[in-house]
Amino acid sequence: MPAEAVTSDDALLESLVARARLEVGERRTSTLRDAVAIAARGSYLHALDDESAVARRRHLSGVAQEARMEYARAMRAAGSAGEALASARLVVEEDPYREDAWQEIMRTEAHLGGPAAALPAFLACERALRDVGLEPSRETRVLLARLRG
Repeated sequence: MPAEAVTSDDALLESLVARARLEVGERRTSTLRDAVAIAARGSYLHALDDESAVARRRHLSGVAQEARMEYARAMRAAGSAGEALASARLVVEEDPYREDAWQEIMRTEAHLGGPAAALPAFLACERALRDVGLEPSRETRVLLARLRG
């Protein structure tokens, strides 16, 4: 009887994100979809608070965030703006200071609702950053200007 590999969700998540970096097109999108589905199951060993579990959880959160961002970009490029928006919003829910996610939301909102639709996302980004004494980067401001025409 052949031995079967045992794979935990955290190892599978990391493997899928690494594989997606090497793929293109629908295969990449499918791999990212699988990674995002694993990330949606919840955080790693959420009931444990020892140092190693916290460090691993933090690392995996970053991997999950990367998967969500890449999935959002892929979905927008594929014309699935609703899925793109949902994925990018999950990123800012977990990390409201992540400007690349706000930028993706701005792009997707403008795609869905026209140039003016990017402004509410920009303002939400601005508020989130203001809470920690920051302001949107030049890149985010330029994106807003470009999206608004």
